[in-house]
Parts: sequence; structure tokens; C-alpha cells
Amino acid sequence: PPQYTTTTSACSCSNPVRQVIYYISESNSQITNMWIDVYYLNTFDCLDRPYEFTGMIQYVSDKNTLTAEGNPGYLFESNLLVGLLQSSRFSIPRHGFRIKGFNYNRICTTFTNTQLAEDNLLLHPTIKFGENLISTCSLTIAFNDFINFCSKSYWDGLNILQNFKDNNLYFGKIPKSGNLLNDWVQISQEFSTASVTPTYNSENRTCEFPTDDILLVFYGKAGGKSQKINYVRKVSHSYVRSRIEAPNQGESKTVTLRAHVRFVRYDGDDILNKPIKVSNYIPQLPSDIFLPLYMSCLLYTSPSPRDRQKSRMPSSA
Repeated sequence: PPQYTTTTSACSCSNPVRQVIYYISESNSQITNMWIDVYYLNTFDCLDRPYEFTGMIQYVSDKNTLTAEGNPGYLFESNLLVGLLQSSRFSIPRHGFRIKGFNYNRICTTFTNTQLAEDNLLLHPTIKFGENLISTCSLTIAFNDFINFCSKSYWDGLNILQNFKDNNLYFGKIPKSGNLLNDWVQISQEFSTASVTPTYNSENRTCEFPTDDILLVFYGKAGGKSQKINYVRKVSHSYVRSRIEAPNQGESKTVTLRAHVRFVRYDGDDILNKPIKVSNYIPQLPSDIFLPLYMSCLLYTSPSPRDRQKSRMPSSA
């Protein structure tokens, strides 16, 4: 249960409830099941920020109803099926795979931060099939911390850069994939250790490091002329590096980190037979795919109309 403590100069609450979600399962206009998910924080500092609580009701279709609809493929904007292979079985998040790594103030979190445990439906976006996504957070670097900031141990602890790094991450070819490996696509890690290792230049006092975590989901269509289904063909993971100068003495600098998810329609066969080459800055992809350019900021490019995709502008450039 929540415990409230207070002193003359501070107050805190342990185990406060952050969000309550009521799920109602229905089939043929009748309620078949109900359950509740409760999300809570480890500790909340009363003086840190206003406390926010949300309550939601979500209606979900019964599995039998979904089977009767007859389309086994992905529908656009439905949850992408993601599972972690553990002991020959897939552990699948009930509410979909979420992009984590930041708190309510969009500050990047680390593995030592208690807010890592937060799994909030409003804060952490879910990967939806066919919907491009960019999640951002920021870091503030002081002059005296710049060298430590430019170290691999520091970057390995940033949550927003670790969402797709697990080699045991699999993606369902279709949303009803079971426990057979043939029903899943394993993530393809297409980066080297050197590409994710920060490089510090003491002469110029600059740091080159990975700032953008990029997940590419290649999908195709299968089936007859009357009904084609969307299915996942390949999923690749890579990073893009940036270079910044150290702040002046007595000053600080803010760096923006991003996690990208992009869906790419691809019907050819060569994409499955050879890895995607990734340069230091811009991933090399088939010529009909448009990706943002990474210079000093992220530039917006329009997606292909045939992909029926949505693009989200980053919250900060």
C-alpha cells in the first residue's frame, strides 16, 4: 500500500498508483471477461512535480471474434507483435512493445533511475504496424562531466538506446504468431561495436557518439487478388552517430537522443539475403525509401503515399 512521509522541508510517497486501466472483453455485443491493470511508482517526491493520475477503460475483442474476421495479417495501426525468446518460449507484453527511456519531463533515464520501472500507456508509445514513430529525450551535460559523458559505460546505461539491443528480440510475421520459430523474425543487429563506442577527441574537445536508435521493419503483402495480408519480412537495428563540442567552462549543453521506428514496404527478395550496409551517418537503403537527413537537426521528409503511413515530428529538433 502507499506510504506517505513528510518532514519540515520535504515529503514523499512510496508505491503511489499512477494509472488504472479497466479492460472489458466482448464478443457478439456481450461482455465475456474483465480485468484491471494497475501501474505505480516506487517513490514520488511531492516537491518534484505535480502528481498525475489517469484512469482508462478499454474495450477489447474476444479472440474468437478476431479469428472470425478472417484476416490473419497485420492491420495498419494495430500493435506490432514483439516477443522476447526465453527458455524456448516467447514472452509477449500484453499491451504491446513500448519505447522507454525517458520520464514525464522528457529527460533521458538510465538503468540506475527508478523511473525505468514505469510502464505508462500515455508516456511510453506502443509500436503500431505501419506507423512511423520518433521518441525523443534530452540530456544536459556540464563542462566538468563531458569526458565521463563520452564513455561507453555511460552510453550503455541510457535506456532509450537499449530498446532494441537484445538479440533475443523477435517480431511476429503475423499478429497471431505462436511459439514456432518459423512464425517469427529475429531482429538483425546491423552495427559494429566501434559504431556504438563514443570517441573523444582531446585536441578539439569533441565527442562522437550514437544519438539515434533506428529500427527498420520491412513488410510485404501475400495472398490472392481478393485478399492480401500484411506480414513482417525483416527487422533491422542500427545506430546513427553525431558529433558535439564540449560546453565552455561554467556552462552546459543539451543533447537530444532519439528512438526511431520506420516501416518500409518491400516486395523484393534481395533484402532478406544480404545485410543492410550502414554508414557512419546515413543508412544505405533501397533507392525508393526516403529517410530523414541527420545534420545538426532532424529534417522532415514525406513518406510514400502507398505505405499509408503516419509520421510524427520530433518533439524537439
